[in-house]
Amino acid sequence: MIIAESTSLSYSSSGRQSVEQRFRFIYGNDISVIKTKGTARQTACQLQGYVLTQAQLDGMLGDTMYPDWADQPNEIHDSAQLIFVESNHASCYLVFKPIS
Repeated sequence: MIIAESTSLSYSSSGRQSVEQRFRFIYGNDISVIKTKGTARQTACQLQGYVLTQAQLDGMLGDTMYPDWADQPNEIHDSAQLIFVESNHASCYLVFKPIS
């Protein structure tokens, strides 16, 4: 695949910053990333494509969501569409695109 848009790629060794930079490189700057426990994978994958609010996420994912991530809030602020889910054994990352 050839991407015509000029994008600079930088790397950070910080956990959250590194994850967010990687997803922003792939999906654009206008995204939010939520970190959950790996056990949220099945539910999160079923929600992919849906437009959700933070209250809905709290209700569906419950205590699998971390309250903060790297000392920053781990939440979406407005309704957003879940566009991608990545998981490993320990964690699951939910990538949201705001609805404009």
